[in-house]
Amino acid sequence: MFATITPEQCGQLAKHTRVLLLLEEDIEQTDLLAWIDEGVADFLGLPVNLDLLWAKIKRMTELKRVYTRLEEQAKLQQVLIDEKKQEEELARHVLHHISKYDDDAESDNYYQIFIQPSDTFNGDFVATMQSPGGNIYFLLLDATGHGLAAAISILPITGAFRAMVSKGLEVAAIAHELNRKIHNELPDDRFVAACLLEVNLHTNELLVWNAGMPDVLLIDDNQELQVRIKSSHLPLGILSPQEFSPKFAKFGQELIHHIVACSDGLIEQSGTNGELFGMRGLLEGVQHFNLDDKWVDKLIGELREFSEGVPQEDDITLFHLDRRKIEPFRETLGAQVQSEHGELRLELLAKGTQLKRFDAPGLIAKVLECTSLFVDIRQRAFTVVSELFNNALEHGVLGLSSTLKQDPEGFADYYQQREDRLNNVKEIDWVRITMRYDPREHSLSFDVGDSGSGFDVDALNHTQNEFSGRGLALVRKLAHTVTCIPPGNVTQVIIK
Repeated sequence: MFATITPEQCGQLAKHTRVLLLLEEDIEQTDLLAWIDEGVADFLGLPVNLDLLWAKIKRMTELKRVYTRLEEQAKLQQVLIDEKKQEEELARHVLHHISKYDDDAESDNYYQIFIQPSDTFNGDFVATMQSPGGNIYFLLLDATGHGLAAAISILPITGAFRAMVSKGLEVAAIAHELNRKIHNELPDDRFVAACLLEVNLHTNELLVWNAGMPDVLLIDDNQELQVRIKSSHLPLGILSPQEFSPKFAKFGQELIHHIVACSDGLIEQSGTNGELFGMRGLLEGVQHFNLDDKWVDKLIGELREFSEGVPQEDDITLFHLDRRKIEPFRETLGAQVQSEHGELRLELLAKGTQLKRFDAPGLIAKVLECTSLFVDIRQRAFTVVSELFNNALEHGVLGLSSTLKQDPEGFADYYQQREDRLNNVKEIDWVRITMRYDPREHSLSFDVGDSGSGFDVDALNHTQNEFSGRGLALVRKLAHTVTCIPPGNVTQVIIK
């Protein structure tokens, strides 16, 4: 179309099509700027050369196709970006609630945690939980890599950890199950460094299992380093269950007042001079700052000053536990309650295939919550019943021997045999638990028996090892009296 138009009219036309402007010979070149600003695509002088006009029209048509395609791609890209944002928000919401570290511990004023991802998603994970037996567990994880892939790697662990702690299982069994899940459910190139801590309020012991995490520091009241617990295991998921070792370190807590742990993102963070913050920076922070409830913030402040201007290179986690502050919490476990009278009796019997799903400790814990018993007694009762029930089921009914747990391979074989034999229990197999509660004495008594042939108590004591669990040794620490009735398939305990 040929017409005489103004620059403003040209601008309106350019919104819908591409404009080729034919110039008169006497137009000033400076006036061309007004036309360019309004969207003129090209110019052609008079008189018109038809070949040149045709060439320009073809070029403008091709450019129109290119621009149209780019606009469509831009719209599609925006749709994909919006969908990705929605998916990330959903994933972030789910991961946040799954990996929320402030869990079921009844008091959180005795530990501090700093955790910061290097990407949108966090491959570090911290969980705390108190078992029905009163022990407090801490789990620190550092998954391979960064971002969503690393965050997904911790998902198989979170539910398993909470489920096993809720059943009062020991550190070795928890570590073994976490490794089995990671080994079976994640690709071969994915693994997870882990540190598992158990604070036992009744025996005053600390259990530490370190697999691929930086040294765990045990510090006394003078802020002097007492023990550095180095990693003695490969991270979760590398070894098969048969090769995996659940061996843990055990310490009395008399000289341990502080526990400090971190992920490698903290000690491997580079500074402005190219050096790493390192364990040296962490130890200097222990010595220079009071280990109070502000210590974590102070140490992170030092890290930021050290690495000012340097991007964060990995997810960072820092953990500090002040064991002294657990003592007031522990003392509340024996708080007095009003006097009551009467008696409560309960008998539980599981036979045949019901043994596969029978959660006797959990049932008894629920019943005891309805009594006026001291919290301390209820917690010790849960642990005692758990140990005695497992002994009755595994050693009495299933005929398993603790000697299988002499090494990592035997540990895995033990639990495989346990599963196999549970699937083949006979109808005449049984475990019975009888509980009596006297509110006037604030005491509990339990009789735990099974259909097995019994065992030699003295021989059993000699087979205890670092893999074979807690057993009767722990029961004797927690109970007032323990009596094994010949031939060894009934155990009576009193807890006060």
